[in-house]
Amino acid sequence: MTAGCPSESEGRALVSAAPWWFDLDMNDAAGWSTSDLVILLPYLGRPHTVAPLLDSIAETVPGASVMACLTPGDTKVSEAFDNHPYPTQRLYVDYQPVGDYARKVNAGYRATTQPLIFTGACDLEFHPNWFEAATAMINANSRIGIVGTNDLGNPRVLRGEHSTHSLITRHYADTYGLAGPTPGAIYCELYPHECCDDELWQTGLARGAAVSCARSVVKHLHPNWGLAPTDALYSRQAARTIAGRKLLTRRQHLWLAERPADWEQAERNQAERDQAKRELHHG
Repeated sequence: MTAGCPSESEGRALVSAAPWWFDLDMNDAAGWSTSDLVILLPYLGRPHTVAPLLDSIAETVPGASVMACLTPGDTKVSEAFDNHPYPTQRLYVDYQPVGDYARKVNAGYRATTQPLIFTGACDLEFHPNWFEAATAMINANSRIGIVGTNDLGNPRVLRGEHSTHSLITRHYADTYGLAGPTPGAIYCELYPHECCDDELWQTGLARGAAVSCARSVVKHLHPNWGLAPTDALYSRQAARTIAGRKLLTRRQHLWLAERPADWEQAERNQAERDQAKRELHHG
């Protein structure tokens, strides 16, 4: 076990014991094919991650489309994609110091047509059956537009309270989009980087359209979990997070306004169900 990060078996045990994780048999994924999926991969440097990332995509979702969202002039990253046999599309988005990741995801979403979109990154490792587990959640409830994957590292993700990288239906993005609602976008581009995923997730929860899936494992190879070395981008995370949280607080009223009128009663009902599950689990 690496310091700060549970092993894969420990991570799976944590989420399987959490009563708030909603899970289904992966056989319920019928009707979806990997050809329905586009994985968006925003990049800013880190060419060494391209090959292992594409390897894990090829092994778990062969036939899925990959849209690499690159910075013009990032030749080493572009060459790394050229040198890998997995077919990828390219989209070049001018770098901006604020919102670069969100802008690249939104541009990739608008440049593609597949009904399912995965908000990826360079530091991921896709595990077997992640796609089948996630699409089973969409099939179970027509309201679901965001499925949170299990990154096996982030404590909030392991508690089922957050998702850093998600599977999103195009219908959800086209119809509802950002808080407001603001159709036609996935991420708010005002965040430096951190917390744009928080807004996506919290807005989806407020709409009753987001659900976590423990069995959909997309491991986040992040320095916070001891799974990657710190570099110049990672080292600026703390400052970006402070700014991101301030903006998240200022924008919170947008998604809170979208909650149904009976939200408080629904919250109490869910708390009672969770307590009953905990009592049953602990016998």
